[in-house]
This record gives sequence, C-alpha cells and structure tokens, in this order.
Amino acid sequence: MSARGSQSSAAMDSGESPGHRFDLIMFDLDGTLVDTAGEIGDTVNDVLRALRLPPAPDELVRSWIGQGSRELLIRACAYAAGLPPSEVRTSPTMESVLEMYGRFHEKRCGTRSQVYPHVADTLSALAGLGVAMALVSNREARFAEAVLRSHGLRDYFNPVVAGDSLPAKKPDASTVAYCLHAHGVQAQRALMIGDSAVDVATDRNAGVE
Repeated sequence: MSARGSQSSAAMDSGESPGHRFDLIMFDLDGTLVDTAGEIGDTVNDVLRALRLPPAPDELVRSWIGQGSRELLIRACAYAAGLPPSEVRTSPTMESVLEMYGRFHEKRCGTRSQVYPHVADTLSALAGLGVAMALVSNREARFAEAVLRSHGLRDYFNPVVAGDSLPAKKPDASTVAYCLHAHGVQAQRALMIGDSAVDVATDRNAGVE
C-alpha cells in the first residue's frame, strides 16, 4: 500500500469521515453510483443486431465499460465479427456505428439501470455536511445527464464532467483539474471515487486520493 493509502486507512480506522477530510469528492458514474451495464448491454446488442452480427453477453459488455462509447463499440464489433480491435478501430464505418448507438441509447437510458444500495443516502449525508460533489465520467454528457436525472441524482453534482465535456477524458488529469478549479479546492483536499483502472489512473495523474 502507498503512503497515501496508509494515511487514508489510518483516517478511516480513527473514525474520521470522508465528509470531514475532504472539501470536494468526485464520483465516477457507471459501476460506481449506478449499475448501468444492463441497459448499455441492451444498446450494444441493438447495434449488433442492426449490423447482423451475433449478440455479446452482458458479462463481456460489463468488462468493456469505462473508456467511452467508441471503445465499447470497437470491442463489441470486434468480438462479434471475430476481428482484432485494431482493425475495427480504423474502420471508416465507426462514425455511423456511433451514431446508431446514440439513437438506440437515448431510448435505453434509465430503462434497466439501478442506483447501488446506500448511494442516495450517502450523497444526501455528504451534501448535509457541505461537501462539494462533482461527477467525472467518460460517458457522453447527454447519456450521463439522462441517467442522473432518471434516478433523481443530478442536483448533487456540480460540475458534471463527461467524456465529451473537455478536449481530453479520463484518465487525463484535466478532468479532475477542471473540478478542482471550479470549486477552488486544492488536490490534497479532494477525493476521487471510482470502480475501474481508469479511475485509479485518473486520481494518480491528478494527484488526488
């Protein structure tokens, strides 16, 4: 465990809550606050059916989530067509596949996702302590906003930094820096909460816990 991790564990063991240790807490969305894998998988298979390709199982789709819709679709199409992802990544048809995904997913957002247990209570408690909260997701803004609103979570987060909000996305440190600047908070007073290797790389790149 790193020195930073040891300090975090010691603080938790002492009973000190994150709401008192941090002025800003940034959350990932998919797999952290809301389980969206089901409706993302439904959309992926909508696309694959339209392309006359075999469907992808939910567990595989779940493993592909976290790096944005383009990479998700590259992996899904490569799997279904039996091709290497590198070949699909350079295909001139990817833009039309992305547009197709967007049309399908607008209808799927909020249909088979669910907030994880205790998330709403935790966000409410942190808000009551006056802790600022932001969302940092690699999902496109229109989809992230739709999921948050469908589950009544949107008002907790300012800003919502999505995969198309800035020139770069996670794990680029600029996503976190944007939130720090918005609230005038130093990195040592901020916490990033996520569920994937992308989130770990993001907090390391940005110098936050």
